[in-house]
Amino acid sequence: MVAERGATRLLADDIPATLADLLTARLDATGDAKEIAQVASIFGRQFVYRVLREVAATSDEELSASLRKLVEADLILASGAPPDARYVFKHALVRDVAYESLLRSRRRALHNAAARGTWRSIRAGDARLPSWRCRQPGSGQPRLATGGRF
Repeated sequence: MVAERGATRLLADDIPATLADLLTARLDATGDAKEIAQVASIFGRQFVYRVLREVAATSDEELSASLRKLVEADLILASGAPPDARYVFKHALVRDVAYESLLRSRRRALHNAAARGTWRSIRAGDARLPSWRCRQPGSGQPRLATGGRF
């Protein structure tokens, strides 16, 4: 079976079997920006540039370019401009696919880095952070509890 789409011919085998596969393909198509989507996914559906910058191991220029690419790919929505920008995954499933594509060890390291980055932002007086409750992995004990407006 062949489906016509513009000038491109798609074989049935090229069509993702599930929505998760489709979203994974869309994330993969963003190249290096996929890693930024994965890092952002640890914050939940909403995230702020200032804390993402603390966690992402990249320059401001590369981070901004990756976020622009994710916006252009219609995977996230942006409000404001860096460093005061706020973002939201366009759909919770996009966030879930990015999050689930992380290895557990990488996910744990990113959660720890996010807690440290959030703490630094709180100490710097950034009251625009979303509410997060971080727990020590496996213990169920709170490590950091914050609140703020997003």
